[in-house]
Amino acid sequence: MSGHDKGTGYAISELEFARLLDDAGARRKVLRALRSWGLTVDRTDPASIAAAHATVQEDPVRQRAIYQIAMDLWR
Repeated sequence: MSGHDKGTGYAISELEFARLLDDAGARRKVLRALRSWGLTVDRTDPASIAAAHATVQEDPVRQRAIYQIAMDLWR
């Protein structure tokens, strides 16, 4: 897991975030969540992915929401 945990236990790495964006089922959920927070990501642009990931990881509520999407996929 990444260094962005902030003690929440819900951090995911930038690579894991990118994997979610590559997965058709998870991508739809992640993009919907990002839009609901006023965020966008160009999944073909590594800088855009990094910026979206950092923004998500800075907010515990957003961090947990994306973590839950990941766990639904990876469990």
